Amino acid sequence: LHHRDPKEKESTVRKMITDDLSFKRIKAEYDKCALLCSNCHRMLHHMWRTMPELEGKVIKCVFENGELILCKK
Repeated sequence: LHHRDPKEKESTVRKMITDDLSFKRIKAEYDKCALLCSNCHRMLHHMWRTMPELEGKVIKCVFENGELILCKK
């Protein structure tokens, strides 16, 4: 799971489940996230580190014909 806006991140969903927080709080945190495979998640964070001007502007990654497509807001 990838937080669309890191500034709104309360915690990771995994940690919230481990800490046995309420379903309502976990769902609220989950709703702030985009579902990405681990490869896309790594590539997205790598891109943000190498091109900081794009941080927060990409919300999902899609593979088409073996090519990564970044979908912007």
